[in-house]
Amino acid sequence: MVNDTGASATVFPRRAVGGRLLKTLTAGLLVAVPGAVAMDIRISDLSDVDFGAVPPTAGQLVRRMDFCVSLSEPGRYSVTALGTGRGYAFELSNGNSPLPVEVRYSDRPGRRGVSLVPGVPETGLKGRKRKRRSDCNRPTASIEVVVEAADLIAAPAGRYGGVLTLTVSPE
Repeated sequence: MVNDTGASATVFPRRAVGGRLLKTLTAGLLVAVPGAVAMDIRISDLSDVDFGAVPPTAGQLVRRMDFCVSLSEPGRYSVTALGTGRGYAFELSNGNSPLPVEVRYSDRPGRRGVSLVPGVPETGLKGRKRKRRSDCNRPTASIEVVVEAADLIAAPAGRYGGVLTLTVSPE
């Protein structure tokens, strides 16, 4: 059971590199195609998700965060998410016990999104075109991290945490 030590999830914002948003960059390669226009994509206003201290009987926990995905040119993008569990599963852990979470993504702020599958791109998402090299001035996307009530009741007491890595790519 989860006690007053809390449960939290950490969603780290990442830097855009070569049009893709990556956790780390170990090597880079730019292949120039004549006549092609490179699209730059950015995420802004993305921060940590914290569930705080919750009793095991709290029911389903849902934390939504609205943020911005902006593109240098009009177009669409895809998002791929990876968790820290086995097979990149979305889960929190107290070091010994995993606590599964669901991750939902929407290209519209404030809306319930589709459930993401670890490592599988969600395609056809609409970003906002940046104006004059600035970041967004309003949210364009939403992410939800969900802990189901049955999983919360079954979880041993402890402080839970994890990392969710989002990669956005222009299409």
